Amino acid sequence: MAAAAGRPGGLRLVALLLGVLLTACGRTASPPTRPAPAPPVVSVPAPVVRADDQERLCLGLRQVVAAWPEAFAGLRGPPTGPAGWQAPPLDDAFARCRIEGSGLLTASHACLARPGGVADRAVAAAGFQATGARIDRCLAEPDPASVRRWVKAGMVELAGGERQVLWHDEAAWPRPAVQLKLEEDYDQPGAWRLRLATYTMR
Repeated sequence: MAAAAGRPGGLRLVALLLGVLLTACGRTASPPTRPAPAPPVVSVPAPVVRADDQERLCLGLRQVVAAWPEAFAGLRGPPTGPAGWQAPPLDDAFARCRIEGSGLLTASHACLARPGGVADRAVAAAGFQATGARIDRCLAEPDPASVRRWVKAGMVELAGGERQVLWHDEAAWPRPAVQLKLEEDYDQPGAWRLRLATYTMR
């Protein structure tokens, strides 16, 4: 090393080696990257249902199913078009109801609701679960006017976060179907609502 230091090229080599050693010694290990904290899970409570609200929904649903064989003629209110009519509300939540179509195979009765009066999807999804359970209880009750054998299909996940569940009566032919759907509110972009429809299953 002393011989190399006596030459200009050797001095440059020694300086280069010293610089590399000093750089290596000055490096410190970077602290490990901490994972980002998980977002808090927001729990949305199910809507509180009073006994009279449940009874009113069941009564309204029975009336709709009873009117199904005549294409809901007994529930038709003021016309909304050539083959459309307003219909009475099922309950306080499902208050916007309409009938479309005038024949048994084409007619449908549908009511819209926005649980809690808000447009948030989480609240609407909680309302979807709670309303599905309420409909289960309604359809499990004996129908004094007719023999019914309701069968529930599994929930179906649709595009865009929408979902639906269907019940149909295996004791009748053609078969009435009741459908509950969580869907975007196309009248208010970004909002969500529930649709409860009764029609002929084909």
